[in-house]
Amino acid sequence: MLGAASIVETSHPDHAHLDLVGLALSILWLGALTFGLISAGENGWGDPRTVTAVVAGLAGLAVFLAFEARTPRPMLPLGLFRDIRFAVANVASFALGLTSYTSVFLYSMFLQQAQGWSPTQTGLRMAPLFLVQMVVSPAIGRLSQRYGHSALMAAGYLSSGLSMLGMCWVGPSSPYATIGLLFAIGGLGNALSIPTGSAAAMSFAPRERSGMVSAVINATRQGGTAIGIALLGALMSMRATTLLTAHLENAGIANAGALARAAVSRHDFAADAAMGEDGLRALFAVAYAGGFHAAMLTAAIVSFVTAGLLVAVLAPAEARSARETNQQG
Repeated sequence: MLGAASIVETSHPDHAHLDLVGLALSILWLGALTFGLISAGENGWGDPRTVTAVVAGLAGLAVFLAFEARTPRPMLPLGLFRDIRFAVANVASFALGLTSYTSVFLYSMFLQQAQGWSPTQTGLRMAPLFLVQMVVSPAIGRLSQRYGHSALMAAGYLSSGLSMLGMCWVGPSSPYATIGLLFAIGGLGNALSIPTGSAAAMSFAPRERSGMVSAVINATRQGGTAIGIALLGALMSMRATTLLTAHLENAGIANAGALARAAVSRHDFAADAAMGEDGLRALFAVAYAGGFHAAMLTAAIVSFVTAGLLVAVLAPAEARSARETNQQG
């Protein structure tokens, strides 16, 4: 009711259309690609189901883009991406989903599986990630007006990258003080990057397309999250399985690969009498932490690259646009 009373309508009648074909194609390609990445973590990249799903997903993406480029009223107007600022903002949004949003899932798994906390204890220990974001977010509007969207976005991705890079050194017995501090740094990164990314994309497109632009920026972020959970989750699982297999082989355990896959994929800790369930769980925690490190390192690299892209491309483009606006005024 408050929205209806206070928000001015900005719809564009010429673009009021439900693109059912584009919607169906987007569901198909994203679903197939996500399934393929998850299958890779469980069955390997050479598995026929993995290959089929990944190829289908990439082919579906190509068909989706081709259709959207030709249909009169698409759900994803590709012409918007001719503005380098809008394109980079969406790349950054996708990276945000792939890294920061996905990391929430990975943090939860690490705290429960490697450190042994319950779901409730895990949620409480992740609180700094969200509390810092809540405290800092109200000031982002003023900071954006003073320093610009690109500067805050770059600082946010840099902070998130540092947080995730730091996670590469935590293990099953790491003190919570270290982990909590890294969560706080990550929360600061989210506070700087999430609202500014959305605001930047909205400011780079025509006002009458604000609803569509808002949907696009959220879709790229959620798409990045779906692919990130599948991709980084697969990387985490594969690395943990490899490490656990090596640990079991070094301990002289038969069928080490099968035991490792059962422990990582199904949390089945049945072992022979020589190892025992407790012994297998201890090795599992170390291996799972190693898989977590691989996923965090990958996410950190993506965050750092995105920060560099924002500094190298978006900041100069934003500055040029501001100068042109001042000259016209």
